[in-house]
Amino acid sequence: MPIAGNTVWGHGKVTTTAAVKMALLTVSLDENELNEIGVSLFPNPNKGSFNLQFDKEQQINSLFITDKNGRLIKEITPQKTLNYEINFEGASGIYFLNMMSENEKITLKLIKE
Repeated sequence: MPIAGNTVWGHGKVTTTAAVKMALLTVSLDENELNEIGVSLFPNPNKGSFNLQFDKEQQINSLFITDKNGRLIKEITPQKTLNYEINFEGASGIYFLNMMSENEKITLKLIKE
């Protein structure tokens, strides 16, 4: 939560209403559910280099990695592609790959060795 009067939440500036709506739309998916919507994340665990692959074109508005405390580690520019090759620096641990479209947010657990 931001300090009173501060509208910065996570990785950008949003209103309280927008933050609540986004929280309600946040989805964390297991591997079977990822397969159903056509998303692959591999290798996982990894050493800081991984692939995010879609079976069909997705309208991604925002793509970013956060640590377990919600701190922004890396922003990735969304492109019209089915495959992202992503590299990031940082200590070993658990991270989260966040994908946001107009209607939902999908969060995938990412393990860096």
